[in-house]
Amino acid sequence: MGLCRADINYVWLAAADAARGDKETALAALQKVFDAGFHDFAALDTSPCFKSLRTDRRFPAVAQRYRKGVASLRRAACQAEAASKLVI
Repeated sequence: MGLCRADINYVWLAAADAARGDKETALAALQKVFDAGFHDFAALDTSPCFKSLRTDRRFPAVAQRYRKGVASLRRAACQAEAASKLVI
């Protein structure tokens, strides 16, 4: 599932909310983009905008849930690719 423009706007809203210290609103916006398929965890891990969230005890649990989902999708894709290369 791809992100639409509205979903990407939630990323920017989350960044702005987090940067100004509104963790509740930022986490809610991130939840929406995670649900829509956002998985640019490198941006979340390194952007100064999300610094306040990275120190919030709730953030790692929320992000980890989606990281596991992405890892599961990657494994499934690799297995499908490997299965398609099998010679019968």
